[in-house]
Amino acid sequence: MNKRAKMIKRRQHWLSKYKVAKGCCNCGYNEYALALDFAHLDPSQKSKEITKHGPCGSGIGKLYGRVSITDPIKNRRYLRELMDEVRKCKILCKNSHVKETFTNREMHNSWNTYRERKQESSNTLESFYE
Repeated sequence: MNKRAKMIKRRQHWLSKYKVAKGCCNCGYNEYALALDFAHLDPSQKSKEITKHGPCGSGIGKLYGRVSITDPIKNRRYLRELMDEVRKCKILCKNSHVKETFTNREMHNSWNTYRERKQESSNTLESFYE
């Protein structure tokens, strides 16, 4: 296993332990990390990286997959961004997460939310250089 894969695996392991330690906020389930999700307390505050389409998966997975083995400064920034995103979340089991996103209509409004975020970010200097 190469160095990058080891770093990703380490981050994934830490996040799994964190999810199991916290358990579902609604029902308390904490048996398997794979059955637990990071659910944003405020979906409109999701990181721009999470909402981008790409091959790195979705949600928090996109952030822990961002690793730089050649640039330690960039790698620390990526790790900081991951931690900041985790702080914006609560832990929910898959069932509770689906119920919540359906009830608060996030599932139905995802396209509108995506367009709003894209429009907001297109007005910044940083987006000009992306």
